[in-house]
Parts: sequence; C-alpha cells; structure tokens
Amino acid sequence: MEKENILMKDIYKKKVTKNVFRYKWIYENFLKGVHEKKILEIGVGVGGIIQFLKKDNEVIGSEISDSAININKELGIKTIKIDLDNGKFPFKDKSFDIIIFIGTIEHLNNPQNAINEIKRLIRDGGRILISIPNPLTGHYQIYPGLYTYKYFTEYLKVNNFKVVSFKKYGIRPPLYDILMKRRSFNKTVNNQTENMALGKFVYRLSNGIFKLKPKRFGWSWIFEVRYLGDNKKYEEFIKEFSSVY
Repeated sequence: MEKENILMKDIYKKKVTKNVFRYKWIYENFLKGVHEKKILEIGVGVGGIIQFLKKDNEVIGSEISDSAININKELGIKTIKIDLDNGKFPFKDKSFDIIIFIGTIEHLNNPQNAINEIKRLIRDGGRILISIPNPLTGHYQIYPGLYTYKYFTEYLKVNNFKVVSFKKYGIRPPLYDILMKRRSFNKTVNNQTENMALGKFVYRLSNGIFKLKPKRFGWSWIFEVRYLGDNKKYEEFIKEFSSVY
C-alpha cells in the first residue's frame, strides 16, 4: 500500500497531463452538450472528464490519491477519497444522472464492489460510461481474463447492463510504437512538453484516419451502458447457491 501511495503521488504531480486529450475526446464523443445533470466520475485522476462538464452541471469526482484530490481542489473540482475495492459512496440511492468510470476498473482487486455501487447510485434511465484497455496493449490489469471484449460484455450483461454505444480511443502497439518512433517523441514521464505533444497527436489520430479502425487496433474500449434494474434471477441464484453451503 505504501508503494502504491508513492506511485500515485508521482503520477499526479502535474495539474495537466496528456490524459486531458483522452478526457476531451470522450467528452466530445459521448457527453458534449450535457447540462443540468448530476454527474459522478469514479477514478477521476486530475481534472478528468468532468472538467469539461462542471460549468453546466453538478459534478463530483472520487479518487484514492491525496495529491490528485488536492490538485482537483485547486481546479475547482470537488473530489472525495474512497477505496473502490471495499468502500461505499456517501450518497443516497439513485443520486446521479451520469456516472463515468474510465481507466479504473482493471486496477481493482474487487471490481464487483464498484459495479454494485454504480447500480445503486445511477438514476433510472441514467447514462454510464465504462472503459477497459485493449488486452493487446499489455496495459496492467489484475484480472486479464475478464477484460477481453467478449468476456467483459458478458460481465456487463450478467450485471444487467445494456450496451447502447461503443467506441475506441487511441492506437495499440505495435502500430503505436512505430508511430512514436517516426514522430521521435521523448516519452519520459517528467518531460511535460513532449508528453502533451504525444497526447495531442493521439487525440488527432483518434479523430481522424483512425476513427473507423477495427476495435482490435484501439488502445482503450469505451462502453456506454444503461442499467436495466435488479437482476432478480441472478440474486435468487446466489441466494439459493449460498444456502446449500
């Protein structure tokens, strides 16, 4: 846990990171024009997607990183600290019109806790955005078998989510590596100028020639889903199964 906290502090040294371009792309492709909604972004990082929504909506973020929470405070984004593996959000049932859960679920030891909280907090007919990395990127994930397109969509279905929209962002290796070599980007973490240029380049590609690429070439997969309500059959099965033991 101590190493994890140190890592999170290192990640969130900057008020603006190259992720801002990914946040902007998701805003433009899913949430542009949204107003007068109550929005929760889980695992918001620094600024997150809600930085583009805070003017016309009531927004709040959640984070485990103290440094990210402090930076967001400076940015005027209210952010609460919560452990997504075990924690419960301090909100009443059906509190939010939109819940954003981007780039986070694959890092959780207990993703079902977060999913259960989303189901509890989303209002009837509310919008939910969830992303996972393309497994071919080699991006770290605790349960790699879950985060394939086939099994993750099945996981969403088991939790009674209906996928209403799907988009890809970025470019996965090896094409990504080839492009980066041709552009001669310096990919060191502390080189802020080069990292911002890299983020902007990927953003432009995602809006341009790579917009229609097959999903296997995308870096991250973004699902917009609707929660269809309690899955009574699943709950009955769990109850019956538990009673046997």
